[in-house]
Amino acid sequence: MIHQIRRKWFKERHRSLKMRLIRAQQGSDSELCQRLLIEKGDLMKAEKAVLAKG
Repeated sequence: MIHQIRRKWFKERHRSLKMRLIRAQQGSDSELCQRLLIEKGDLMKAEKAVLAKG
């Protein structure tokens, strides 16, 4: 149950970041794009660590 909640939370965060990244790219905001890409990388690392623990 908790595993499913965590998985859903990470999925929503990924979706949110993807939309924000698309908007930043459309607005030609390279600084925001870089920050969002870093945030996405951090999220992926956190997701991998949390889900690996089970």
